Amino acid sequence: MSIIFNKVSYLYNQNTSLEQPGLQDVSFKLKTGSFTAVIGHTGSGKSTLLQHFNALLKPTSGSVEIAGFKIDAATSNKGLKPLRQQVGIVFQFPESQLFEETVEKDIAFGPQNFGLSEEEAHKRARLWLRRVGLSQDLATRSPFDLSGGQMRRVAIAGIMASEPAVLCLDEPAAGLDPQGHQQIMQLFKKYQAAGHTVVLITHDMDDAARYADDVLVMDHGQLVKHASPAEVFADPDWLHRHHLEQPATVAFSQALARAGMQFEHLPLTRSELVQAICQQVKGAGQ
Repeated sequence: MSIIFNKVSYLYNQNTSLEQPGLQDVSFKLKTGSFTAVIGHTGSGKSTLLQHFNALLKPTSGSVEIAGFKIDAATSNKGLKPLRQQVGIVFQFPESQLFEETVEKDIAFGPQNFGLSEEEAHKRARLWLRRVGLSQDLATRSPFDLSGGQMRRVAIAGIMASEPAVLCLDEPAAGLDPQGHQQIMQLFKKYQAAGHTVVLITHDMDDAARYADDVLVMDHGQLVKHASPAEVFADPDWLHRHHLEQPATVAFSQALARAGMQFEHLPLTRSELVQAICQQVKGAGQ
């Protein structure tokens, strides 16, 4: 099922002297099974947008259609548990989501809360502990004794263990080393390939180019572009005006193009760039 935001606006501190807009007339439609990156400078509205996906925030005006629900200003908190089973959110700070006495209990909480037996929930927890790259030896440890990167992985496992149809992620690779970063991003891409929808907030333009097939660009609470990564990253001047950088591969590819190299399509990733260069070298040698 698709995800539809229809003219969604959100006001913080509504009807007070501190009232300020968080979102302004945001409309878009995401396809089921897509991998969407949400990018924008700090304070652009990315996290506010993400919290509308499972009704942690409700629109001041407009509506959100997701997982068979239609959320608007009049929506009650009652009956939202099935929505939150279908739409999982991993927030930016892992310590805010960890609370149980052991890692395994923390990961098992979601599946058990959504109806699995205690035995099945703990089986699911051990499965996802392994999938996020953590040792089973950590299962009986307190999550608060772990490193920041390990806490991040436990928080991710705790959401993914419920296997939501829509997985929303706010800077999920923060605190991970380069190898861990790549491993966890590949996990999300594999999750998409299994038929799920993934929504990723990121400041890493290379991640947006490498993993996403759809990009939302936010600026001052407004959606200023919804397009493919190739379209979003093709214009460095437009990106600069919206306080964004090009992915490193795109910038290097454009430098090569200015030096005379011709690309049929602008390479977004290192593998695409290597393939394009090899083709040109091979063509020049014939």
